Amino acid sequence: MEKKIILSCPTLKKELLKAVEEAGFQGEVRFIPQSLHSSPMELQEYLQDMIGQMEDMEEILLCVSGCGGATAGLKAIYAPLIVPRTRDCVDILLSGENLKELKRPKDGFFLSHGWMEYMKNSRLDLSRILEEKGPEATEEYMRTMFRGFENFYIIDTGIYPLEEIEEYIQPLADMIDGKVSKVRGGWGILKKMAAGKIDDDFLVARKGETVKEVLQRERHIKSF
Repeated sequence: MEKKIILSCPTLKKELLKAVEEAGFQGEVRFIPQSLHSSPMELQEYLQDMIGQMEDMEEILLCVSGCGGATAGLKAIYAPLIVPRTRDCVDILLSGENLKELKRPKDGFFLSHGWMEYMKNSRLDLSRILEEKGPEATEEYMRTMFRGFENFYIIDTGIYPLEEIEEYIQPLADMIDGKVSKVRGGWGILKKMAAGKIDDDFLVARKGETVKEVLQRERHIKSF
């Protein structure tokens, strides 16, 4: 049996574990530290270090997408690296059968269960900011932080109730005169990864290549 591992952002945990269960994925699944999400350079260093320790793996799937360019310079040392051609984890959650059909509302803030849990531990958590700053200063702070992102989209992936997410984000939306709505998320990228269906929605860096080299080669080919 081919030895595979999926390295994933924890914001995708519920959806990825569901995809793994449905596909009968026999490889390993490992989630990166949540704290690395806001530091692309540290995330890249962490991923490269992990990749360098996987001498026995035959395939490494990186479910951190293009977040902040963290995957761009990664080198495939012992096994191919497989990376979704997505901008971020939101694209992954919104993806369907192929990325060409991806429809993503503009100028919005997206929430899933995983993103809600991340937000609770960030400087965007309303209850935490209220405790620190008080109501008036919190409203001013939140209006500044979410300027241009007053539309809140809850991604309905169909695998858990949305009420908890709605109850969490509605007070913030009310405070800044925002709007909460729902969008369907098919998490097709995760389903493909778990099922081993690697197609044009993924970039593949072969052993010895870097993700950046593959991107440059593809741009060169498309320029002719």
